[in-house]
Amino acid sequence: MLLEEKSSRLQILEREIKRKGDWFISATETVQNEGVSNYPILIAHQNAEIGIGLVVIDSQKENLYWNYNLTTLEELATKKIIGADRIDDFRHLYKSKTDHFCVFLLEEESQFIFIPYPK
Repeated sequence: MLLEEKSSRLQILEREIKRKGDWFISATETVQNEGVSNYPILIAHQNAEIGIGLVVIDSQKENLYWNYNLTTLEELATKKIIGADRIDDFRHLYKSKTDHFCVFLLEEESQFIFIPYPK
């Protein structure tokens, strides 16, 4: 993937997260407040089904570029997406970004990114 294309896709992701920010804040807070996990994670992807987490936004229904699922650190560890040896590091990083969404960008070169809450 070209650097320009990747940059454009990340910009789209950031715009969509800001546009749906209140909804995403509510969803991630519910995961935390209901005791499901202290580490909710959004997954941004373009597949019809990924088998991880719960679908929370369908891009076709919402006229967006990305589909969004909601998962947890625990599920990603169980599915070995995050290795057991990386869980403590991930928790530390997550706790240092309390005013950000944690997004697992699922594409050819998947990555975790933190996007600030909208203001």
